[in-house]
Amino acid sequence: MNPDPADQKITRVHLAWLLGAVIAAYAWSLGFDFAWDDRSLIVNNPLLRRPGLLEMFTRTFWDTGRMRDAFNVFYRPIVTLSYGLNLRWFGAGPFSFHLLNLLLHLANTVLVLWLARRFFRNAAWAFVAAVVFALHPVHVENVAWISGRTDLLAGCFGLASLMGWLHAEERSSRPWMLFGTACYFLALLSKEVSVIFPLALLLFPLPGRDRDAPGFWSLARMQICLTAGAALVMYGLLRFQALGSRIHGIFIPGWADNLSALGLVLASYLRLSLRVFGFAPQYDDLRADMLHGPLFWAGLVLLLLEAAGLVWIGRRRRAWTRVIWLWLIFLLPVLTLQGFGGTLYADRYLYLPGLGLGFAAVLLAQALYRRWLSRREETLAAGRITGGLGAILLAATVAASAIWRDDVTLFTRAVRAAPHAATAWNNLGLSWSTRNYLTEAEGCFRQAVKLKPDYSHARHNLAVVLRKQQRFPDARAEFDTAIRQEPSNALYTFTLAEMLAAQGQAREAETWYRKTLELKDHYLEARHNLGELLMSQDRLDEAREEFIRVIAAHPRPVMSLNSLGIIEARSGRLDAARSCFEKALRLDPQFEPARQNLQRLPPVPAGGGKPGSKGP
Repeated sequence: MNPDPADQKITRVHLAWLLGAVIAAYAWSLGFDFAWDDRSLIVNNPLLRRPGLLEMFTRTFWDTGRMRDAFNVFYRPIVTLSYGLNLRWFGAGPFSFHLLNLLLHLANTVLVLWLARRFFRNAAWAFVAAVVFALHPVHVENVAWISGRTDLLAGCFGLASLMGWLHAEERSSRPWMLFGTACYFLALLSKEVSVIFPLALLLFPLPGRDRDAPGFWSLARMQICLTAGAALVMYGLLRFQALGSRIHGIFIPGWADNLSALGLVLASYLRLSLRVFGFAPQYDDLRADMLHGPLFWAGLVLLLLEAAGLVWIGRRRRAWTRVIWLWLIFLLPVLTLQGFGGTLYADRYLYLPGLGLGFAAVLLAQALYRRWLSRREETLAAGRITGGLGAILLAATVAASAIWRDDVTLFTRAVRAAPHAATAWNNLGLSWSTRNYLTEAEGCFRQAVKLKPDYSHARHNLAVVLRKQQRFPDARAEFDTAIRQEPSNALYTFTLAEMLAAQGQAREAETWYRKTLELKDHYLEARHNLGELLMSQDRLDEAREEFIRVIAAHPRPVMSLNSLGIIEARSGRLDAARSCFEKALRLDPQFEPARQNLQRLPPVPAGGGKPGSKGP
């Protein structure tokens, strides 16, 4: 069944309105600051500032050089690469990062429009699906938050792979099939949930058939799935070389708790999908530690009801079955996550399921049209639904995006929505600390450890704030408690060593620096600081060894080269000192300490003899 020719004109007329509405909804997010994980993944990520790009494909997502991936499970080099290119081409300001997020969402909107047209064979109804996807406020977190780019990139490449595969299926085109598979490979490198896209292909009607017609499989789809399988194997090999075989558990342990969580989390995502106001970065109404007692049994009952509903719909409404599974399959990988921040669900996981949500809105609108509206032209009815629904969603999206303006605004909203979530209070404390509002930060951290006494991360942050306030005994007590609660955390021992060194307690500072290096041998900042501490005690040979190890491992060891040059000058090895200072300046021509130390060295005699001064 081919689209009505009139739909072609409507498509062109409404496309500008659709994209304009998306820009209107998100334009002011272009002026937003970095927020939340943006600071770890972008602002304070030294990996993005290194000259090479291939290193991004050899590390896990959170292994930035300053911190390690705590779960050793995320491999998203395309996202990291996009951050690096953003930084190199357009500078370190947040504007270009937000702009790329908006452009990716616009591209995804167009792809959803194309896929909806392919599914419904009607451009006017396809616009209803595209409007729901483009303007639903549950997607604000993905678009207005820079770190939400993982889903935007996965969506862009994944939806493009569906488009390529559907073209290949209809036209028996090998180039389109290869294009779709290449996009699928890039989607896998953007986010792990992209593994689902070949299953999404099976939910589209076969070529020439209506959406209510039976059939999910064909020879062409078998060929497509084989090429997708090859891409998946290639991805697996890349992932293995970066992560290895050891992957920390991020899912809820225990099969019974998993089943209960499935029912509860699925109901929570359904509620979020139907909501247009009241979104937040964190929720505390459903956490892993709550899966006991009545709530546990409620989850099992909900799961049975949800499964019964799927079976009932599957027997009576084939189109609804396809659409519901388009929404559900992208949620399956995240339904039993333990929750990164205390909650078992989050808005950002609904971006890819938004494809099914938009299609479901069309089926519902068509049902209402057939039952209650007069028999006018269907295109006019779909246009009115698009306009009215788009206006409501546009207003809701503008309102929802306001909380992502900056860290303080974001986490103030988070603690209001989740007052019992210790992580929300900790994040708000970090936001105040970044702005140097130390009293407010201290109050937030104390609330976090009150809610969760064994929350070592919040206790460490409290110690850092107390140190900034020069309340050293109180800071030391909090450091000791944090280290006792999590003795394997090298950051805690390193920060304590820094405080002790600043107080002049060299012997104890050395002990804690060495403890840090026992926990994390590649902690180059700790090794450099240990070298500085040893150098201040005139233990030059020991300090020299530490700086040499840093220089061997660090891609831009400017400070360690400068310090090693000082040691060589003090030891009378002026040629070696000069070489160190010159190398430091080649790496960073603006590094003044190295320039000044080089100038202090006596000039090389014309005859090549040794100068008499020892330099700096």
